Amino acid sequence: MTAKTKSRPRAANKSTRLQLVNSEEEDNDQYADPHGLTFKQRNFIRAMLKGNSASEAYRQAYDCANMRPKNQRNEASRLLAHPVISRLLKVGFRRQDETALHSGASLRRFVEEKLVHQAQNADSDATKVRALELIGKLDKVASFKERVSMDTDLHSPEKIKAELEARLRVAFEENHGHT
Repeated sequence: MTAKTKSRPRAANKSTRLQLVNSEEEDNDQYADPHGLTFKQRNFIRAMLKGNSASEAYRQAYDCANMRPKNQRNEASRLLAHPVISRLLKVGFRRQDETALHSGASLRRFVEEKLVHQAQNADSDATKVRALELIGKLDKVASFKERVSMDTDLHSPEKIKAELEARLRVAFEENHGHT
């Protein structure tokens, strides 16, 4: 019996050690999060910052195989109410907004807003006129774009042929008359 007693603790120890080394969740939680969050809470935040809904972020971060959707929503809401998580989400979303400011569409919108402000509030009339000129050149406004009108009145092939023959007759008559 002593052999069985001795072998069980060894197997349990080896199994426990293997779990700690191989479990991603356990391994990541060994390193203290500066905010005191768990691995799953950090994954929830990452999923939220990628644009997922709170419920979807919860499903990505937690095992929800045996949970009803209502409970998933409740747990996601509870996480959103967590003071550290909500603060980190606000910081993350603010950083995303600042980054988006430098994207094309946001930058165009920023320029438009500044030009409108200058056109309305500039000290000199020259600055106001210049701002209005630049606003007029924007694609949305297109006040100063050249507009070409095309005649879409198409002639029948017979009419075009008759016009060409008449012009050729006149041209030949002029050449034969002058020689």
